[in-house]
Amino acid sequence: MANFTYENSVVLSRMFYHLENTKFPGISGNEVKFDYQGIRYIDQVIIYQYLNKNSEFERVEVGSIIDIWGNSTFEPYNNSTFIFPHGDPIDGVPIEEVVNVSGVLAGIYIFLAAGGLLFATICLFFTVLFRNKRLVRISSPNLNYIIGVGTFFLYLNVITLVIATH
Repeated sequence: MANFTYENSVVLSRMFYHLENTKFPGISGNEVKFDYQGIRYIDQVIIYQYLNKNSEFERVEVGSIIDIWGNSTFEPYNNSTFIFPHGDPIDGVPIEEVVNVSGVLAGIYIFLAAGGLLFATICLFFTVLFRNKRLVRISSPNLNYIIGVGTFFLYLNVITLVIATH
């Protein structure tokens, strides 16, 4: 084993031989086993869908995928309400992320961001007006301009995102 590589066919064949003969009970209670290529054999995968019922999401079993050594088939349950709003997806299920911000929280965000905008603007004007004073020259006016403009745009971004999500 000290000279193990995946190119060493003797070690690789022995490893896959022992892996193929390995079987043990998994967490679900089903037996875990592997095929001759080291791929795990899965008996059944249950498919769930979350459905919105009365403003609450309910998890519903809609079918299962049964795998018999590489031949997978999807079997929908007869009573399942397997729903895709715009028909079956071509490749996977589309995911939409919805973000809602409460009115009170949006107001707090906008208020704090407006305060930050005001403070950044005051700092920028202070730096421009007093750039020749010793205290401002020590603090590097060019760096202060960059920081001031950056914070101005960051606070502006907070306001536009909160308005867009509210």
